[in-house]
Amino acid sequence: MDCPKCGTRNPAYAVYCCRCSALIKKPRFRGEWKHKGSAIVIEGDWARLKRLMKTAAILILIAAGIVIALWLCAGYLMHNSSRYS
Repeated sequence: MDCPKCGTRNPAYAVYCCRCSALIKKPRFRGEWKHKGSAIVIEGDWARLKRLMKTAAILILIAAGIVIALWLCAGYLMHNSSRYS
């Protein structure tokens, strides 16, 4: 993909030009673009990030619970199997 500002050839996945840092194409996201001065602010991403972090924390707690339960079961089985041998 060619840069609209300087004409430099960039990879197809580039969002910014590798030479002049001009915006080539807008990245994909679900928020809204807001222009504040010369900066572009993406609104709506913080809510998505919070929801993602909450989901990740819940999945980590579930995985930790499963590991602890398996560890306790293995300890119980090892303790009981040594009693009868």
